[in-house]
This record gives sequence, structure tokens and C-alpha cells, in this order.
Amino acid sequence: MKRDNICARNIDELRSLRGTRRRKYLALEIKAALELVQPLAFIANEEFPRECLIEAEKLHSQCLDFQEGDNDRIDLSYLRCFSIDDPSTLEVDDALSLEIDLDGRQKIWIHVADPHRLIAANSCLDLEAKRRASSLYLSDRLVPMFPLQLGAGPFSLTPGLNKAALSVAVCLDSDGSILSCDIYRSWVRITYALSYNDADELIDLAPPEDPDLSLLHNLLLTRRTWRLGQGALMMDQAEGRLFRTEGELKLEITEPCSARGMVAEAMVLAGAAVANWAEKVHLAMPFRGQAGNQSLSEQQLLAIPPGAVRWAHQRLGLGRSRLHSSSSPHQALGLESYLQWTSPIRRYADLMAHRQWLQYSGLLKGTPNNEEDIKPQLEQLEQQSKEVAQISREDQRACLLEWLQLQKQKRELQPAIMLRWLREDQDLALVRIEAWAMELPARLRDRAIPGDLLNIQIQEVDPGRDLLHLKATIG
Repeated sequence: MKRDNICARNIDELRSLRGTRRRKYLALEIKAALELVQPLAFIANEEFPRECLIEAEKLHSQCLDFQEGDNDRIDLSYLRCFSIDDPSTLEVDDALSLEIDLDGRQKIWIHVADPHRLIAANSCLDLEAKRRASSLYLSDRLVPMFPLQLGAGPFSLTPGLNKAALSVAVCLDSDGSILSCDIYRSWVRITYALSYNDADELIDLAPPEDPDLSLLHNLLLTRRTWRLGQGALMMDQAEGRLFRTEGELKLEITEPCSARGMVAEAMVLAGAAVANWAEKVHLAMPFRGQAGNQSLSEQQLLAIPPGAVRWAHQRLGLGRSRLHSSSSPHQALGLESYLQWTSPIRRYADLMAHRQWLQYSGLLKGTPNNEEDIKPQLEQLEQQSKEVAQISREDQRACLLEWLQLQKQKRELQPAIMLRWLREDQDLALVRIEAWAMELPARLRDRAIPGDLLNIQIQEVDPGRDLLHLKATIG
């Protein structure tokens, strides 16, 4: 979820705190931030070192000038190009196109922003982005990886101008497997900047004068089916997240839809295609791997009710997703090789993957890192990324407790489903409350098994003590 309201303080200050102290700090910072009335860009840029701001201003002023390597880009501006995002998104880092050649072969294009057109390796902006590891999205603010005047400006694939991109062209076999992959430095022009709702309408209507999105959707459904056959774990369920708007906490639920599924599948496809290519040429990359479910057999899983209950058990047995310098299976995605490629404005691992490809291809000065050189970088990046994710989780936890405190006053029972035991000896289970699209721990008063319908009541909640007790009864 991309939300761009008020930006946070230096991320190192957040990282230095732990547990309840960090959640209390975040709550105080949220309250203080709401009193600020300064423009977003000013607050965002205030968080970067002075030399980074000077460099960002310089690059912004030069973004329309000729840059080294511009002549080597292929012109793809003739393609109808779709960016699809939430309406609040400022950093648009990916877009899609479909090309059908004279033989009727369909080619999926995944275009990704190319920050390396302006950002030099080991420059102050590059090192600051590396330190941050990724953009951090909190309930009421954004800590961007790059200053927003770049991330939401010349880096972003916004409509109106030819934009610098790395474009991956993929052809699929009839079963959804990858037939071919080509990668180019390119110029693209966004034809349609769509919200997910807009894209859903185009997919459903499939107008004869512009059928590209519907065709892309069908192609990527074939690809999804192929990954399912390889053991991929697909969890099509709503997700709830809390945001603070004008001082008030609001729950926003993201529902699965055709456009979201299509975009997600396209991004996974790009990562798989580039990873396969890198493996063939023996190029070290920030490959991402994950071991599959080791706790339950296939027969045991099939005996568990499908949907949210089965997914909860499948997630429990998954290994941790990790970065590797050489190719490693990502079994949750059903892939033998995978890397993240499509968010170089917001994730440093993606930016690193771009740099490896650019240097290997002779399109950027420097020599790509070998496996041994890249390993310590990946270890550091992994740790930083985990800390960023933990800060985001703790921010949501603090907001959840505050929001539930208000819900408690209403004393409404919430229907839920029992997912799995957390501590069966203590009657503590993980439950899913569909109205909130959240999974939370609750103590059961009655004996239950996974799949049982429950009623949830807020028994005790105290944000100051980081305390939450939910009581569940058979519904």
C-alpha cells in the first residue's frame, strides 16, 4: 500500500528504539506530525542530508537534458502503455504494454523506472538510498528512499513525456511457461495512468478499440495457472490496513480484483524472467529464495478447509524469504529462480539488480559484483529491510490498539473464523475477522478446530501498555 501524507523523521532514530518504547515514540510522532501544515515536498526533503538535497535539486534541473546512454535506448513510445496504481501513489515505478507481431505472437512488456539515468553508483543519493534500504510506509507518513522531487518526478513513469525505463519483453508458451526474455534500456510514454478500478473496467469491458488490458489479463492468468501447477501459494483475500487522515484513524480494506492480480503477476513474471536470464549468464544478483512448506504433507493440507484456514497453515510452514547471491528456488511463488526487479525507486535490492544488469551489458560504467563481493552487501541489506518492515508492523500495531480502543466502546461482537492454534495449551488461537480483513490472536472460551465460526469480543485493550485481549466463542 502506497500512502504519501506526512514524512517521518530520520529512520535511524526509529531503528534505535525497541518494543513498546518504539510504539510509544511512533504514536507521539504521529500526533506531532498532524500539527504540521508545511507542504509535503518540504517535509520529505527535510529528512535527507544537505548534500543529498543539493544533488537532488541539481539532477532535477538536468533531467530534461541529454544524459550519457540516452542514445542507446530503444524507442518504445509507440506502444500503448498502462500504469496502474492506487490514486494516492506518487512514485510510479512500473507499467505494462502488449505487442502483437505480424505472426500473431503476443509479447508482454513490463516497463520499470530507470533511476540510473540520473543516479551515479556510490553518489551521496545512492549511498543514502542504500542506508534506508527501502521506502517506509507508515500509517500517516512516508519515509521515501529517494527525495520525492526525484522519486515522484523524473524517476516516475508519469504520463506526458518520454520516460527512461528498463523494459523486459516476455513471450509465454501456451502453458504459461517462459519462452523468451529480452531486456532493454528504453524510452516509454504512459498512454493511460489508471487506478485499479479504472483498469478493472477496461479488463471487464474489453473494448474492441482497446483490448490490450483484457488480453494482458488473460495471458497473465495463464501464467498464474502455470505457477499454481509448480506449487505456488496463492492467497486471494482482502487485507486491512489503518491510516490516519485528518487526525482520525480509518480502516482501509484492499479487496482482490482482476487488475491487482494482473499487475502482481506481471511483476513476478519480470522478476522470474530476469532471474532466469541472470542464471544462464552466471551473473550475481540479489536473488530471493524461499523454502516451501515443510510442516504438513499435501494430504494433511488438503484435509484443512480451503481458503483462509489452509493459507494460514501453509504460511506457518514456509521458510523465511532470503536474499542470495546465486539462484535459489522460491517455492512460495512456484519458481526455480526469482529476484525483485520492478521497484527501484522504493527498494534498494531492485536498484542493485538493475545496476548489475547495466554494468554487465556495458550500459553503465563499472564492473558488476561477483558472488563473493555481493554477499556482504546482501546480508546488510537483508537486515536493514527487516528493520524497516518491523517498524511498519509496529506502527500498525500501535494504530490497531488505538483503533480497537474506540471499537471496544461499541461492544459489538465480530464474526470470525478460527485459523489455527498459536498455543493450544493456553487456548490461544489465530483468528480472521473478515469485517476488518485482519488476522489476530484470540483466547477461546470453547473448544474449537480450524474452520469453526466464532464471535469475537474485545475484552481488554490498552495502547499505553501494548495490551490486547480478544475473547472468542463458538458462533
